Amino acid sequence: MILPNNYWQTLGATTLIVALIALLLWLRKLVARKLDAWRHTSKEGLAATASRILPADRVAARLHILLNAICTAIGVVAFIRYLSYVLELYKETQEAGHWIVEVVLLPFKRIFDDFIAYIPNLFNALAIIIVTRYLLAIVHRIFREVGSGRIVISGFYPDWADPTYKLIRFLAMALALVGIFPYLPGSSSPAFQTISVFLGVLLSLGSSSVVSNLVSGTILTYMRALRIGDRVKIGDTSGDVIERTMLVTRVKTIKNEVVTIPNAILLTTHITNYSTLAQAEGLIIHTEVTIGYDVPWPDVHQALLEAARRTPHLLSDPSPFILQTALNDFNVSYELNAYTREANRIVAIRSELYRHIQDTFDDAQIEIMSPIYNSIRQSTHDDTVGFRPSPSAPRANGDRSVSSDPL
Repeated sequence: MILPNNYWQTLGATTLIVALIALLLWLRKLVARKLDAWRHTSKEGLAATASRILPADRVAARLHILLNAICTAIGVVAFIRYLSYVLELYKETQEAGHWIVEVVLLPFKRIFDDFIAYIPNLFNALAIIIVTRYLLAIVHRIFREVGSGRIVISGFYPDWADPTYKLIRFLAMALALVGIFPYLPGSSSPAFQTISVFLGVLLSLGSSSVVSNLVSGTILTYMRALRIGDRVKIGDTSGDVIERTMLVTRVKTIKNEVVTIPNAILLTTHITNYSTLAQAEGLIIHTEVTIGYDVPWPDVHQALLEAARRTPHLLSDPSPFILQTALNDFNVSYELNAYTREANRIVAIRSELYRHIQDTFDDAQIEIMSPIYNSIRQSTHDDTVGFRPSPSAPRANGDRSVSSDPL
């Protein structure tokens, strides 16, 4: 029995599509094995091995995805072409074959033709991306060395290295995007240009505060007003700086509250930095006591200096010192000043100092009392030592108190 030609053509086409699919599967497995072997033997990437710009694992994963996409696309197109060819061999199914060619294959052909025509622009865009990436890698290496202190630039502080690199990276990416834009598909079409103008208007109207914070963050960086880890006071907020970005600064208070402050606000308010000179010259912790005139001032000085000596984290060199800041109507104001290098522990140190002031004054039998308390005690205990009744005002030794500026 002799089969018609169309049957032989169908058999040949079927054999060919099966062989093609088998070949694609074999090639995919072969290339996948080669990629896995290369990924395990290559530890540093394709190029610029020291900087790890293109790690081998990442490159291999992307090549796997690309390989699967290419094999799948070739297999699907080949099968559709085989199906349309076989249907066109028979009169009963010729219309279906023509429909598959016009509806399914022609769009694929147009996409393929457009892709072939776009290849020169694609290479131009890829060249801009690769050059920008490598230049940024070199710049990042340089600023990393500057930040670590291995490269010294006169007048350029190491803590400027990271924000300066981020600023350069932002500008470089913006320039690269401008360079790539003309090579994007459809960039010259009216619809694409209309969308671009619309997005530009939206950004210009809605990003005024963002731009303000960005500019303020850049200015604050080069002002060196604060750094990560500094103990600062910003307005009514006191705490440690835990994060700085180009938009906001986050401060962690002693109560474990994280306060987020926009950089634009920082630029228009006073910033008190307790850590700037703490390590080099020492931060002065000061507190004030008011003691009556009947207590000799050397005794008060001795008690205050002994309290400073007992307090941990207060330095003996430079030594603490006492200032008599005022001669009030009923008392003298004494200010204790002591140095510390632990700027982040000011609250705990001051609390410890207050306890030792109470102890040393108690040891010296010097009372720290308010005039109201003494007046009440005087009225109930006329025989109290050191107090004599007065009809109009409390005695000079009655106004004794401790005060300091809040952190």
